[in-house]
Amino acid sequence: MPLLLAAIAALAVIAVIALAVVLSHAQSQMTELRAELARRNALVGAAAHLLRTNLQNVVGLSRLAARGDGFNPEATRDRLDKIALAGSEMGVVLDDALAIFDLNADRLRIQQGVFNLLDLVSEVRNAFDHAARRKALNLTMTVVPSQGVWLSGDASCVQKCVSALVAQLVKQTNAGEIRIEASISEPKPSRDCDVTISVAAGEGGQDQYMLDAFFNPAKHHLNPNVEHDPAAMLSLVLAKKLAQRMGGDITVKGAYAGGVRFVLTMKSSVAAAPAPRPEAAKPKASADARPGEMALLKGLRVLAVDDDETNLIVLAGYLKMFGAREVLFATNGEEAVRVVEDESCDLVFMDVYMPVLDGLGATERIRALPGDEAHVPIIALTAAALDADRKRCLDAGMDFFIAKPLREEDLRLAIMLVSRKGRDAEAGRA
Repeated sequence: MPLLLAAIAALAVIAVIALAVVLSHAQSQMTELRAELARRNALVGAAAHLLRTNLQNVVGLSRLAARGDGFNPEATRDRLDKIALAGSEMGVVLDDALAIFDLNADRLRIQQGVFNLLDLVSEVRNAFDHAARRKALNLTMTVVPSQGVWLSGDASCVQKCVSALVAQLVKQTNAGEIRIEASISEPKPSRDCDVTISVAAGEGGQDQYMLDAFFNPAKHHLNPNVEHDPAAMLSLVLAKKLAQRMGGDITVKGAYAGGVRFVLTMKSSVAAAPAPRPEAAKPKASADARPGEMALLKGLRVLAVDDDETNLIVLAGYLKMFGAREVLFATNGEEAVRVVEDESCDLVFMDVYMPVLDGLGATERIRALPGDEAHVPIIALTAAALDADRKRCLDAGMDFFIAKPLREEDLRLAIMLVSRKGRDAEAGRA
């Protein structure tokens, strides 16, 4: 009997210990969940703050411009420029926030390609050199090996990461030098390698807890460099998540007596240099194009499809600026298919979500038409900017995808790429 009681007591002790372990583990998980929820709430709050601020700018400046302010053309032009800037900033915020949500939901895929490390770092340096010079900063770069190496990976993701780090240091550094240093290990063909890109600046001390707050949206208030800059916080959080998705990370440490040193590390492999592409013919300037504008659509008839009248006005303005001879309009997919059948269109810009027939259905019907009409280039325009949306558009037969809001540089790139693709297809059919 005493042995039985002792055994029961031992089992009770074991059960209590096991229960304590389970509860401790559950409490730890709850703590992690609360921390993750705080980070995500901070991200949503930052994005909402930026969108509200820029929306206020757009609405307020639009009303002031509409009043005329004594018909002062310079004041009106300045307000319109500020409206355009606020709109562009809203687009950047949306892109960054959606990319972060895609990464959290495991929807964003890294695109494998090849890029030259020296060229990539040079492009980032050149992009920020003017901003650095305005603050009397010396922006330097060192790449080892110095001739540059071709690597496998997603060039746009790497460039976005490095750009976020350089942008942050240009903003917070007031004097001295910002150094971009890139190197790879084992730079031999067909061998895996580690890529390290560091961005460093500053000469005064910062505590590590303050530095860690660069990438923790729930603690950004601890770092005065990002405390009142939610756009920078979004950009840095996205950069770190992209680095981790590429098999690496971004860390930050104090440098010298208190500067900042960001370090991006990632896995890659040395790749063969791609074969040089033949240069595309340069588009000729149209007589009615503004000075400096390239008339990429000179002499072409372009169909603009959207159910929103204002979107059509904006798109038509861009298309005319690029030299389109005529812009045709449709407000739903049914109308778009009819116009492509009845008119001779050289290019179609297609909204995706529309009444009657959406852009995906319209594209599938156009691709099923007999004759040359089935091969008309179609560029998707949509406010849905997730990778899954892009895939649906391409699977339906569209040639390119542009996320709204429309930006001049995005339209220019899409037109150039679709034009080149069309020339290649024609050569293949010949």
